[in-house]
Amino acid sequence: MHLFFDYHPDRDVIVYCLSDERLLCLEKGEAALGSEQFGALITEYPIVSYDVEPFFLRLRALNFPKRFSCFDLKRLFRAYYGVAEDIPYEEAKTQFDDQALLQGCEAFSFFVHLCDFEAEDAACLLGVDYGDCLLSFPECGEAFASLNLFKQAREERISAFDPKRIKRLLFFDLECANTDGNIGKICEFGGVYASLSMQIEGEIEMLINPESTFKVNRLGRGLQLFYRSADYERSPSFPQQYGRLKSVLEDEETLLVGFASGNDFRFLMGDCWRYRLPGFDLLGLDVQPLADRLLGSKRSLSLEDALFGLGGSLPNGLTPHRALDDAKLTLLVAQKAFQRVKGGLLGYLENKSEGFITSLHVDKILEHPLPKLRYWSD
Repeated sequence: MHLFFDYHPDRDVIVYCLSDERLLCLEKGEAALGSEQFGALITEYPIVSYDVEPFFLRLRALNFPKRFSCFDLKRLFRAYYGVAEDIPYEEAKTQFDDQALLQGCEAFSFFVHLCDFEAEDAACLLGVDYGDCLLSFPECGEAFASLNLFKQAREERISAFDPKRIKRLLFFDLECANTDGNIGKICEFGGVYASLSMQIEGEIEMLINPESTFKVNRLGRGLQLFYRSADYERSPSFPQQYGRLKSVLEDEETLLVGFASGNDFRFLMGDCWRYRLPGFDLLGLDVQPLADRLLGSKRSLSLEDALFGLGGSLPNGLTPHRALDDAKLTLLVAQKAFQRVKGGLLGYLENKSEGFITSLHVDKILEHPLPKLRYWSD
């Protein structure tokens, strides 16, 4: 038995139907959130809905006391069809030839159409293969709240950004000893200061004691760091370098520019969270999306592939995966990329449509993560 339901925020109720393993609707009704009937329903049966986020956020606001899990059909749709972005219900259901609303509720109708259209077994789709679509409350309620804080802060930060206030660029990169627990233990920071015309004006390099195990180049595989482990281990720790990093990274007249730099922001905020330090308030530009678009790539290009694809070459004396040298390679990629953009760098920044990344509340996302979604489609 499964309980399929739709949450109706306008009335603060769920409209539900009870289904057996043959996907026959056995019972239907509605229940007010927080009522005894509601509490009994969601704890007695496995529950399924499409897009549990607003439902979880409302229960969080109500301080709902019970723990339970709900299977999210929106995540199933993304996982099954290999869709990266969130898809609203009205758009997702157009995947199927038959969109007639079946007896019960929209979530039930959606699932029946999916099973029929793909000739899939219901138990298989709701089983362990798609276990990352099963979201727990209250943990995922906290995760959704953190994501919303991040999205709101990002929109506000980008909206307030004035390119005319930028005096210089800082191309930067990080290296980590390991990323266990999805937290990067930073051991190296490298940066290259450049003018708005992208001419080098200076550089900066910091080695950081990660106070964690190095898990690189194991058994001859993986990443080889530029310096020896001992060089990092006798360097100042992240808390000791925090003040210097903050002054460098939060300079309002300097725009941070990286490649796949959303990862770097996550590592910076992860180390802040690890050491219980206040997070950084950062706005930066990631040139990887621009390189992907210019080169027509359907995947996220590596830094070296982007450089070669844009007509550049690896200069003598630079070592990939040294933070300082990768910062220099990012500068070279940016020079090549913005030659192909109308209005160059400043025109691109004025547009504010691509590549901007922020850091506020990333630490909250790391503290309250959603299960990572596996994609089954090629």
